[in-house]
Amino acid sequence: MCWGRLRYCWQSWRNFIAFWCFGLFNNFIYVVMLSAAVDILDRNTPRYSAGQRPNRSPLNCTEMGTGAVLLADIGPSLLLKILAPLFIRRIHYHFKVCLSVFLALSAFLTVSFSKSVAFSLFGVVCASLSCGLGDVTFLTMVAFFDTSVVSSWSSGTGAAGVVGSTFYAGMTSLVPPQTTLLATLFAPLVMLTTYFVILEKPQIAVFQATCGDISSCCRRETQYTRLLEPLTYSNETAAESTTATSDSDLVAADLEGSDLPGQQSELFVQVSPSWEVKKRIIKPLAHHVGGQ
Repeated sequence: MCWGRLRYCWQSWRNFIAFWCFGLFNNFIYVVMLSAAVDILDRNTPRYSAGQRPNRSPLNCTEMGTGAVLLADIGPSLLLKILAPLFIRRIHYHFKVCLSVFLALSAFLTVSFSKSVAFSLFGVVCASLSCGLGDVTFLTMVAFFDTSVVSSWSSGTGAAGVVGSTFYAGMTSLVPPQTTLLATLFAPLVMLTTYFVILEKPQIAVFQATCGDISSCCRRETQYTRLLEPLTYSNETAAESTTATSDSDLVAADLEGSDLPGQQSELFVQVSPSWEVKKRIIKPLAHHVGGQ
């Protein structure tokens, strides 16, 4: 009993730390790209590669406004978040996390070795897509964990602004911007390691997949996800709980460690509401909007 409680507390702390890292490093990429806006636009000057800053006007302006970097860093991410509800739930979490990390690595490598502004902006677009995909991936993932991970994610995103800008300002005072961007490659790698090593993922279908499952990228859509409180099962209860429950609304259920007497387990249930439930939810909202 005591061991089961300690195991549950350690698992909760691992998930708390994991989601803090997700929030930090996912937005860290976005902040670094904004901090490097001027350096990215200076790539069209021949003296930039020699480590010399180009001469600017007294207003410290570049030929192209830094708003171009801001647009490239926000626009694709916003578009992805608008379109994500149409397809994001059909893609496996492993694939989404790996794709987000791949886009982030591609972004930093592209911007670091680019010789033109256009190609550098393409790298910024990749960073924007990585950040947007990470947002919709990790925020939908919190439904499978304790509610405390939401505050952990929020804390990480808030720290990203301070950590990212401070990191870039400190590094560029010591090394060229190109070297600084290459040094930033650790961020997506830490995020990938956190997902596969630190995060204590529940033993359910959305977190377990073979190569064939990930390549198909298809999963049944679900509307609601509930995380029930840890329960303690006896031998008789465990035997009854492991039997399959046939219900039209039951999509997935997992009892981790329920075959061991006295061990705590977490029950994850995904249910899709019926049309009657949907109408009961929508009808009061429609009357409220109509009354206004």
